[in-house]
Amino acid sequence: MANTTLEAMRGGCPAPFFNDLSFPTSGGHIEGRLCSPFGTLTCCLPCPMTDWTYPDNFNESTGAANWINVIGMICCGFLLISWIVLPVEKTHRHYLSISLTCAVVLMNLGFIVPLAAKPNQCYNEITPHDMDSSSVCAVSGAFLLAGGWAGIMWIFLRALSLHLQICWQLVVGRNYMWFSQILGWGIPIVGLVVLLVFSGVSFRFGATCHINHENSLADFWIPLLVFAGLTVIIQFATFGYCIRVYLASLNDNSTTTEGSGMPSYSNSIRTMTPRQAYRRVRRVIQLQWRGIVIVLIIITDVIFFAVIFVFLDNTVEQIKENPSKALPWATCLVVFQGDKNKCLDMADDLVVSLPTVTAVLILLAVSSYKTGLVCFIS
Repeated sequence: MANTTLEAMRGGCPAPFFNDLSFPTSGGHIEGRLCSPFGTLTCCLPCPMTDWTYPDNFNESTGAANWINVIGMICCGFLLISWIVLPVEKTHRHYLSISLTCAVVLMNLGFIVPLAAKPNQCYNEITPHDMDSSSVCAVSGAFLLAGGWAGIMWIFLRALSLHLQICWQLVVGRNYMWFSQILGWGIPIVGLVVLLVFSGVSFRFGATCHINHENSLADFWIPLLVFAGLTVIIQFATFGYCIRVYLASLNDNSTTTEGSGMPSYSNSIRTMTPRQAYRRVRRVIQLQWRGIVIVLIIITDVIFFAVIFVFLDNTVEQIKENPSKALPWATCLVVFQGDKNKCLDMADDLVVSLPTVTAVLILLAVSSYKTGLVCFIS
């Protein structure tokens, strides 16, 4: 009976493929099907796609990265509790650090929710679930993308705060705090709503839902990378200023730096001697070095993840637009009657390699450790 049902769903397509006419045109993420013409038929790869393009240890590798997120979540929770319980003079807590840690927690939850729920990734034999057909998909995708957006924004605000203090001698006070809260949480909320409306999320890559291809560059990846680029520019501008001040201080023969030697923030930089400027910059860096380290770590991870995932996304879309690219691999599956292990070498050109995928997921997972460690050192 089961074989008869399978043959009916195949509808003339060779194993392991299924005829798309055997399935409804609604429910799940229809655009997530990987289909190709086969004579007069349209045959689709069984869901999930990763089961056919990666080795059998793919789920174990991604699952291990998810468990790293669990431990990272515990570390972030400990850090947040310590900030709440202990006095500020013991923890040196700051709203920029607290908000960034909360953003990392959101991103961790994007991996932890499916780890606990163990969702079925597929709506039917050829269609992955999306946020409309799976609540787990909706929740995990929302947490992951909101955490990514918030993480980038708070990294940007940290770099901007440091730049204003060092290069422009501005006191970053209450006004900047409220500005940061509005920008740091407002833009991620608006961005999340926009991407869920115009792109949505679905099971595309393991048990965590990711943003769909439709409009994803315009409503997520480009804005995210714009803020990441601004952060890099601001950070290097700050470094360049520090180097210039240091070099100027080496040629300064002024003897007016005894005592505090520290001009007030209200003074213009033009009233300082080079050595006074260097002493002030050095003092700010001594207080803010943790922020510099966090900015560099997180921005590197996010850019790496964005580049790899956009490349993966474009690779899948190229297969849909040019099915002949995957023809040797599909033919191999047909010849060996669905034995994917004999065709994995041909699939290497169609997907990002498993070591790269694992590295990206682990880098995202350990971002909570790195953020927590740097903040804990304070």
